[in-house]
Amino acid sequence: PGAVIRTYFRPAIWEMGGALQALAAIENSLYILLLLSAIIWRKGIQNQDLFIMCLIFLVAMGVLIGSVTPVLGAIVRYKVPALPFLMMLIYLIADTKRLSS
Repeated sequence: PGAVIRTYFRPAIWEMGGALQALAAIENSLYILLLLSAIIWRKGIQNQDLFIMCLIFLVAMGVLIGSVTPVLGAIVRYKVPALPFLMMLIYLIADTKRLSS
């Protein structure tokens, strides 16, 4: 759990040290807000297989990146391949008709 938290939730807003960390913190905050809004306005998941695949990929990448990368700036760079899977997961969860209205 620590590696996944380190990968997807750090740097946080209160950990900003400079301009680049501020951008990474704002990016992480936006991803968290998107995920929370998708969970609040959720619908039934139609494609269970794709949902499970995205979830397993995100957790596996989070564990791998968070456990072997000691530098926070590198974590921000290495998690880029996981972000399309995060967006797909958010899309699968969210009720897009309610969000657009």
